[in-house]
Amino acid sequence: ELTGDFTMSHVYTIFKNEIVSNRGWFIGWLLGIGITFLFTSMMYPGDEGMASFMTLLEDDAMKAFLGDIGGSDPGYALWVAIMFPFISMILFIYSINSGVKIVTQESDNRTGEIIFTIPLNRKSFYFAKWLAMSFYIIIIILTLVVALRIPFNGYNIETDKLILLLLYTIVFSLSGVSLGILLGLITGRGDKGSQIGLLSVLVFYTLQSIGRIQEDLDVINKINVLELYDPLTILLQTKGDI
Repeated sequence: ELTGDFTMSHVYTIFKNEIVSNRGWFIGWLLGIGITFLFTSMMYPGDEGMASFMTLLEDDAMKAFLGDIGGSDPGYALWVAIMFPFISMILFIYSINSGVKIVTQESDNRTGEIIFTIPLNRKSFYFAKWLAMSFYIIIIILTLVVALRIPFNGYNIETDKLILLLLYTIVFSLSGVSLGILLGLITGRGDKGSQIGLLSVLVFYTLQSIGRIQEDLDVINKINVLELYDPLTILLQTKGDI
């Protein structure tokens, strides 16, 4: 029987190995998400341009895709509210892929025998891998949140809102990891699990948009995981007061 110290030592070893072996994959996603965030931030049209842009958001089709964005919040806050759901969707896809990798990486790389050579039960082995993937996800979210605190065009997001957004986004992203683990267990292959994960996000987003257009079909969003994550209530004061 393994002692607690012995088990934790091996969990840490696997955690460290996963951090090293997946760092290239993580850096690629971090750069992709970071560049997308930077690009969309630089596209901010300014307060006057934002006022004109907001008139477009009154269209039902735009509300279906972006949500009900509006109110008396500063222009940059409204712009962040528009772009952040798309950034978080990319992050959710990354989270799903991370979950898939947790349970399929060894079989995909044909290194499954490593599980039997380590004096550690499977639950602890996968827990160590989950910790590594979760660590990378939290690093990406922290990077985004810190970036929102940097003044841009004379405005930044308040610290208390960012803390709530940080916690909210971490919980949402880790639910994506859980979904990825489930898909990995069902498919048994990383590529299939990731493909189904991407398709699932697109289906969820499409259903969310349909539910916003057709109020009588809004019931479909009650079981939509994306509907549980609404950063507008944090980023926009007028939404948070509702």
